[in-house]
Amino acid sequence: MAAAPATGAVVMGSGYSYALPAPWTEKEDALPPNIDSVAVNLTDADGFTDSVNVSFSPLKWATPKIFEFLVVDELEHAGATDVRTRTRLTIGGAASAHFSAVMTVQGLEYLVEQYYVCTAGQTYIVTFSFSPTVPEPDRDALAEAIFATWLWD
Repeated sequence: MAAAPATGAVVMGSGYSYALPAPWTEKEDALPPNIDSVAVNLTDADGFTDSVNVSFSPLKWATPKIFEFLVVDELEHAGATDVRTRTRLTIGGAASAHFSAVMTVQGLEYLVEQYYVCTAGQTYIVTFSFSPTVPEPDRDALAEAIFATWLWD
């Protein structure tokens, strides 16, 4: 990972922690039951609030190769388009499958970068959501800045 580590507030999740980029903040109120943590860029001025969330997969343990086999269909079934399997990353020392997709909710289109990483018998799904105006290199740099700070408990 080439990006400099994020230096903002630290998110403490269930079994992990990570730092946010400086303008981002953790959103702790009214999280859905399947979401463990959420952080947002409240200074985003393009009409879409970029965010990152972490959830738990019901599949407790699998390799990146297994996720690469399963997740494309899962995302497409959820309505995603332009789903791509991307280069694997290492997050806090654990291998992660990586996917990109375009999602549409209530007529609003946005981009998703999603990572599936297994450690200590748990699969974590890290999902970044971005405005369609954010280019892929910028999306990758932001994710890499956060992943450079990622720690597992």
